[in-house]
Amino acid sequence: MNPPRFLLAATAFMLALPAYSQSPEISVSGNGQNISNMAGPPSLGDYRDFGSTDMNGGTVTRTFTIHNSGTDLLFGDIMILNYTHTRDTSYFINGPTGFTIDPGGMVNFTVTFDPSEPYLNNAEILIINNDDDEANFFFFISGYGEPPDIVVNGNGMEIADGDTTPSMTDHTDFGNVAVDDGTVTRVFAVNNFDLGTLHLTGSPRVALSGSSAFRVTSQPVLATLGSFGSTEFEITFDPSEPGLATATVSIANDDYYKNPYTFVISGVGDGPKIAVSGKGVNISNNDVIPSESDGTDFGNVAVTNGMEETDGTLTNIFTISNSGMVELKLTGNPLVSVSGDTAFSVSGQPLSSTVAAEGGTVSFAITFDPEIDDTVSALVSIASDDQDKNPFVFAVSGTGTVPEINLIGNGADIANGDVTPSNLDDTDFGKVDVDDDTTIRTFTIQNSGLATLELTGTPPVALSGSSAFTVTTQPASSSVEAEGGMVSFAVTYDPGSEDTDEAVVSIASNDDDETPFTFSIKGEGVKPRISLSGNGVNIVNGDVIPGLLDNTDFGGTPAVGGILSRTFTIHNPGEGTLKLTGNPRVAISGSNAFVVFGQPTATVEPDNGSTFFSITFNPALEGIANAMVSIASNAENSPLFSFAIQGTGTGLPDTKKPTLKLVTPAGKMVSAALPLTVAGVAGDNVAVDRVEVVLNGGAPLLADLGASSKPTAVPFTAQILPVVGDNTLVVTVYDPSGNSTSVTRVFTFERRYLLTLVRAVPAALEAAPDKAGTLSPKAAVAKNATALTKGNPQASQVLPGTLMTLTAAAKTGHIFSHWTGLPEGTQVHGNVVVFAMPEADTNVRAVFVANPFIQGAFAALGPKPLFQGLLRPDEETPSGNDTVGFLSAALVPAKGSLSGKLWMDGLVVAFTGALHGDGSVWLKSGALLASKLPFAGRELALTWDESGLAMSVTRSVNAVNHLSAGKARPPLYSKTRPVRGALLDAKGSQGYYTLALPAVEQSPARPAAEFPQGAGHAGLTLLGAGTLKLAGMLAEGTKVTAAAYLVAGDAAEVFVVLPTPGGKTKAGSLLGTLIFDETPADSDVSSADMTWFRPAAQTKPETAQAYRSGWPGGLAL
Repeated sequence: MNPPRFLLAATAFMLALPAYSQSPEISVSGNGQNISNMAGPPSLGDYRDFGSTDMNGGTVTRTFTIHNSGTDLLFGDIMILNYTHTRDTSYFINGPTGFTIDPGGMVNFTVTFDPSEPYLNNAEILIINNDDDEANFFFFISGYGEPPDIVVNGNGMEIADGDTTPSMTDHTDFGNVAVDDGTVTRVFAVNNFDLGTLHLTGSPRVALSGSSAFRVTSQPVLATLGSFGSTEFEITFDPSEPGLATATVSIANDDYYKNPYTFVISGVGDGPKIAVSGKGVNISNNDVIPSESDGTDFGNVAVTNGMEETDGTLTNIFTISNSGMVELKLTGNPLVSVSGDTAFSVSGQPLSSTVAAEGGTVSFAITFDPEIDDTVSALVSIASDDQDKNPFVFAVSGTGTVPEINLIGNGADIANGDVTPSNLDDTDFGKVDVDDDTTIRTFTIQNSGLATLELTGTPPVALSGSSAFTVTTQPASSSVEAEGGMVSFAVTYDPGSEDTDEAVVSIASNDDDETPFTFSIKGEGVKPRISLSGNGVNIVNGDVIPGLLDNTDFGGTPAVGGILSRTFTIHNPGEGTLKLTGNPRVAISGSNAFVVFGQPTATVEPDNGSTFFSITFNPALEGIANAMVSIASNAENSPLFSFAIQGTGTGLPDTKKPTLKLVTPAGKMVSAALPLTVAGVAGDNVAVDRVEVVLNGGAPLLADLGASSKPTAVPFTAQILPVVGDNTLVVTVYDPSGNSTSVTRVFTFERRYLLTLVRAVPAALEAAPDKAGTLSPKAAVAKNATALTKGNPQASQVLPGTLMTLTAAAKTGHIFSHWTGLPEGTQVHGNVVVFAMPEADTNVRAVFVANPFIQGAFAALGPKPLFQGLLRPDEETPSGNDTVGFLSAALVPAKGSLSGKLWMDGLVVAFTGALHGDGSVWLKSGALLASKLPFAGRELALTWDESGLAMSVTRSVNAVNHLSAGKARPPLYSKTRPVRGALLDAKGSQGYYTLALPAVEQSPARPAAEFPQGAGHAGLTLLGAGTLKLAGMLAEGTKVTAAAYLVAGDAAEVFVVLPTPGGKTKAGSLLGTLIFDETPADSDVSSADMTWFRPAAQTKPETAQAYRSGWPGGLAL
């Protein structure tokens, strides 16, 4: 394209003038109108405004005249310059050559405007001449190039130049077209929507690139379009294969801005489209996750059971559909094939190998016939001429199910083949009385399988073994439903002899791997035994000689008014239930002075069960009275137990009252634990019959009478439960004649609870716990705690609410470990605890262990080992000088005590503490030990193990928890365990290293101007004992020194406190881990985490200061 231009032509006129003229005078005119020098904006009237013309071939010519009204020759040059255009400076051209005009003469020149670009085109005509006062005569000219504007329409809609998104609305999207025999033609219009002439310059005028499915079937008729002219072309889409096709339409033209004019067209070749569905639900091609909803998961189907049962099968129907515009051809042989587990087969092929277009369907059937109890799968494959889904494949799966028998007794599972009967699952029927009792056990048959369980035996439940067992209730059904179905049966045990009986239960079923299901049962036939005692002394069956020791001789009591009572105990040492069968259960024959006062219970439990009865002696006559006591029972050893009793009626009635001394409770205020013991001494000239205790008007309680050689001093005790507050106690003693004496005591009761303290010590010291440690209780109010026992354990009675302080102190060779059993709310201060005594008995254990610091790995560290290490922030905590630190601590092994310092955020925090045997470290906070040491809004916590001290510092910043953690470790080397020679010089005494500290690439990235780009350096001296000295200088001149030692892994953790530039604080630091390793070829010492923290400078603004902002977040070195 040629640049637009102004063309200049000049015509000279010769005019003879008199010779007296002395100077020329220039003037210029256009269209007969004068044009002044430096004339203003161009005007149409004087031809300086050329108007508008077609930029593609249009021209406008204007003639201008130069006059010489002076008296001398006028000569000079005409040129066009300062041509301006916003797009192309080549648009400005220079005009024609010089001229000479005689006085009074004139010359014409022409300028042609031939634009080749749009917009306003300006130029300046400069006439350089010899007119002294207008030697540079100039004026401006302008013209407007009218451009064309190409626009392409489709379906009446404008298609933007460069459009890459085909649309149905503008016909650039040709839609879906059947392959081979389908076509779609679209008509597009090329328009010129401006005043300039549009030329279609391409050959062909409309060109296509891309898919060959598109072709221009009709080119535009017109190659030249005038203002608002139009011409049309056609494009046809004729796909030969399915799928998306695209092409680019290109129209070459002389539109300055839209050459070439392009847009993208697209269409879809529509072939057959296969789809498969099951149960009306679409199945995706290559679907490998079978689902019940679409029939691809066949679920649970019973397998063959080998017992002539009908095999389980399931057939699902699937549908092949064709949503394409072309007939679908099924090309496989067979049409549908299955690969994988043989349990799946195609039981019905499609009836046709073709599926009609646009919604045609055919169906096929797949049958699942499992042979094993497992989940199996297969792949269904359908070959077709659908090019996108050939073959169409999807997975099917199903689960072969079998019954699974399970036996349950007493809620517990019984294993198949179980030969160890147990009372837990009711297979042990226990002890059952022979001839007099039976025991029935109910068992449940459960089917936990996925197929129906069939009980195939006749009868369903069979027994073999002892005939003492019988199945008294068979299962109600021989079929047990799947997935938890249950039926029950009952077995009765009726022993015929005093022996152990055993049998085997057998259940045949269609559970192939557990038929028959068997388990053993057993029971023991037992019989009761009977024995009698009086006053704790055994009475022999058939005893005919009454005695005072066993209470069968009642002694003497006055005739008429005297009465004596004796209590006897019936025991059952046998294993069967003892049944007293008499009526009455205890019968008396003989003197009617004897009467059974309280009959025993009808049954007595086996294994030394007992029951009681009392006999009273109330003689009406003087002299000896005799009787026989008889007890009938089912005891085989003594079915009728009998013994003789006697008593003596005396002549004079006993009227003397017994004596009574109440020893406890002793006073009006009682503070003790429950139950409270009532104790005293009763006496009588004949005998003490009983002592009754009545508390607060309640039922009488018989006190226990102690042994005594004489009736005048018989000790007694009873246990009572007084209420907190006022209580009234009445104690009454009775003699055999009914004489009594009572003592009443009113007292106020304070309820105390038992505090038991135990020292847990190493097994070797259980007999001498004082060698491991002591445990000392102290009550804030001494009278509120009463010591009961000392030693280990030690016990006290403590009033609830009393503040108790317990102190555990370890002895030589041991350390305190921890507490157990502490009440809720206890304040724990290491080996000292403080709590309020709760309203409950409390057992507290203090655990002592052998001192681990004087043996094993700790002992090898020396008499006062040192532990050092760095603290670093975790991933959730911002990195800064306030979140990094260093801890150094020394251990006194014999005591397990610790002292050290922590450096963090410019602070130096000294601390002391104690290491306990459970791995905890308790730090001194004020006068007490605490699990965490508070400082500057933070808390320091430590724990220990054989590798060192685990450290953590926590604090809350704007409700967000910050955590810094690390490990303080002991030295790896010492004078007796020197560093290996490879790290030292030839003499083996020390090693020298030079360390470079360059600033590496920062993450996140930091501008290079914000931190030193040079490298710091340091010298390292490693001594044979493993200690390390560092001295050097950082990149901006700060001197650094540090000391450290090697720990496990030949690592040294270095920490240097650095000053604040211009300030008095030390809010900076340098820290990192140095790794000594001579194996790398390029370095013997390395560090991957060396970090330099420097705060913002505090120097005055006018003071020169490098890196004033510092790097508080850390600079990686």
